[in-house]
Amino acid sequence: MKDYIAKLSNPAATALIGYSLVLLTVLLPIDMYRYDEETQKYVRLPYKFLPRLVLALLIALSYVPHLYSINCMVVGKCMTWSWFLAGVSIVGSVLTVLVAFLLAKGGPPAMLRD
Repeated sequence: MKDYIAKLSNPAATALIGYSLVLLTVLLPIDMYRYDEETQKYVRLPYKFLPRLVLALLIALSYVPHLYSINCMVVGKCMTWSWFLAGVSIVGSVLTVLVAFLLAKGGPPAMLRD
């Protein structure tokens, strides 16, 4: 891991610093509030480390391809990565079109209705 961080280009290292700040912010012990419709008041949700850690790990998973892409654009040699991203884009586009047709044909699925 240390060798990979040492090989990062300057733009990727800068992005890594920004991403690290976001992850640190997620882990900070700040209470959150949600609106309770029964009492018509905001209710304090106590800080719990484990759910925040899981959220930070999920966010970090999405940052890995971004860092790889930034580094690849600077360093080069990313033909395989570009084909992978092209395939992911095609799959995402096809799924978006399919969902749009399904929603247009019969409305939202029963589980999304009120």
